[in-house]
Amino acid sequence: MGEEDCPLVAANDRFLSITGYDRDEIIGRNCRFLQPKEGAGPVRKRMHTFLYSEGPKDEQFIVPNVRKDGTEFVNLVYMSKLVKDGETSFVLASQFDISRATAASATKYAELLTRDVRTLHDVLNPSQYDIMASYPIMANTTALIARVRLDY
Repeated sequence: MGEEDCPLVAANDRFLSITGYDRDEIIGRNCRFLQPKEGAGPVRKRMHTFLYSEGPKDEQFIVPNVRKDGTEFVNLVYMSKLVKDGETSFVLASQFDISRATAASATKYAELLTRDVRTLHDVLNPSQYDIMASYPIMANTTALIARVRLDY
């Protein structure tokens, strides 16, 4: 991966709204700053392994996080490696505050997202980017579009 320590290079308004931070406070920092002082536990190692391995291109993680104002929340993070010419150029991540989600709503969301990902895969494939569409991906549809349209 290009940058050491995977700093944020961009953030959308929803990320700022969920975390309470301003864009200029987070760009250039690794998202670890959102984790509680005692750390995120075993998920942190899983995230590191995902980012620095040749393994899957997409993964999901449930991470304890803390907003700028100190309130805790449970963050469902989807990460998708954007791979070009066999190398990870960027990692697109989407987060969802699932602190109040129910098991039923999470299951329904997963089913709908999986269906959308499969549909997009059928439309966008083939491309010069690695695109995988299976239930474990659970990546947002933006990642699939970015893999096809990323031009640098």
